[in-house]
Amino acid sequence: MGLGKTIQAIATAEIFLREGMAESILIVCPTSLKYQWKREIEKFTGGDTLQDVDEYVEDGRVCPKVIVVEGNPPKREKLYKARAPYKIVSYQAMANDVHLHHKLVTDVLIMDEIQRLKNWNTIISRAARKVQSRYSILLSGTPLENKLEELYSTMELADQFCFGPYYKFRNEHILVDPDTGGVVGYKSLNAVGEKASARLLRRTKKGVQ
Repeated sequence: MGLGKTIQAIATAEIFLREGMAESILIVCPTSLKYQWKREIEKFTGGDTLQDVDEYVEDGRVCPKVIVVEGNPPKREKLYKARAPYKIVSYQAMANDVHLHHKLVTDVLIMDEIQRLKNWNTIISRAARKVQSRYSILLSGTPLENKLEELYSTMELADQFCFGPYYKFRNEHILVDPDTGGVVGYKSLNAVGEKASARLLRRTKKGVQ
């Protein structure tokens, strides 16, 4: 908490928008944080983004710059199609919409509290892997535990090619008990760190004070 993750993600999204590298930003977060994200975007992006206003005209109506995607499925489907560059949706609604439409598409995907997806086999984790984006920003205020399986699951959302196929990753870095199949240790951790280093940005309280 308090490490500047949200503002850093918003700043990155604004660069993509201003440089013409993206037109749509999808933010997936816990339900309790949807309107916090909306307030932060409105606060930090100001009125000089894109058309120098925080609103866009669509079919003669004024549309907000930031939309919270919520309501029943037909309403959410309509909101996804709105011209507003920023759209915010909860993890559960995202999973439901992926189930209904088989995928979601955006230029930039921002996922907050990503530690919720550390178990790759949950419904929400599987749905998250079906969100198609050109760029991904994953945020977590919770340090990863000392489990390579969780690191692999999280990294796969950012770059599915970083660690290669899981069977190969497991064979190269995870030690298992031959009798029980349970994990008993890890090996070649320096190689894991080298592969992940170009994709991870670690912030500490000391570093932002």
